[in-house]
Amino acid sequence: MALRIIFFGTSKFALPSLDAIADSVHQIEGIVTAPDAIRRGVPMTTPVRQWAHQKGVEVVTPPSPHDARLLKWLHDKGADLFLVIAYKKLPPQIWKMPPNGTVNLHASLLPDYRGAAPIHHAIIAGESWTGVTTFYITHGIDTGDIIFQEKVAIEPDETFGSLHDKLATVGARLVIKTLDAIANSTAPRHPQRMKSVKKAPKLTKAFCRIQWQQPAELIDRMVRGLSPMPGAWTMWGGRQVRILGGRPCRSGHPLLPGHFRVKGRHLEVGTGTPEYVYQVSEIHFSGKRPMATADAICGRLLAREGVFG
Repeated sequence: MALRIIFFGTSKFALPSLDAIADSVHQIEGIVTAPDAIRRGVPMTTPVRQWAHQKGVEVVTPPSPHDARLLKWLHDKGADLFLVIAYKKLPPQIWKMPPNGTVNLHASLLPDYRGAAPIHHAIIAGESWTGVTTFYITHGIDTGDIIFQEKVAIEPDETFGSLHDKLATVGARLVIKTLDAIANSTAPRHPQRMKSVKKAPKLTKAFCRIQWQQPAELIDRMVRGLSPMPGAWTMWGGRQVRILGGRPCRSGHPLLPGHFRVKGRHLEVGTGTPEYVYQVSEIHFSGKRPMATADAICGRLLAREGVFG
């Protein structure tokens, strides 16, 4: 049996899953995504909407999931199932609508890392494993019955960008496995345990600011877990500087936390671990493109020494 699906999503994390469904027996009847954002006067279309236009799939961009026109459009479509990947919270009148329910793909091993930023938080917390989960949407955020899960290792040098792409690929396979099981009436339902779980709240600007007095290992996880987006940041010379890459290094000449020095083609910053500095490899000055720190040093964009933050 092939399922007729309405897809809800916005980001490029959904694209491997959309490609996988397009190559399967299942049919995407329509797509719901966010309206275009305006940045510096230029409309910015979501990756999911771009995919829909390329494939000739009908797409709608309601201002809110509560929009009455969206409810009518969904009702008229009469789809078998709704699939959600990185979209807003849906009201019950939507997720209860299809006869086979509404399924979400989440980038963690639920119930851990419920919330908006599971990939970032797993790296920052120093986890060795994460994964993807498909589950049925219910009233609570990321709390519904689990269908399938697949584990993915977090490598020692993993960044948000690299882990995002791995999970998107693994997630696409899990989506097809889930759709096939639902179509064949063999999909399991495993209630999530209700004990204390790790959270993955939305990232704030304050959260992403580097606290140089923290241990070097934690600073490293912060930088990797926020690279390339939104980027861990600090202040220097009255402007914001994003630190996009680097590593902790032992130092024979300790620096106070936040104090930095240029050493050859390297930028070293003091941390809360006295015997370690954080050696910055990629940096992004406000108003400029991201660049290798060696290029910033050669271009004299950095003082020979100073203090961040």
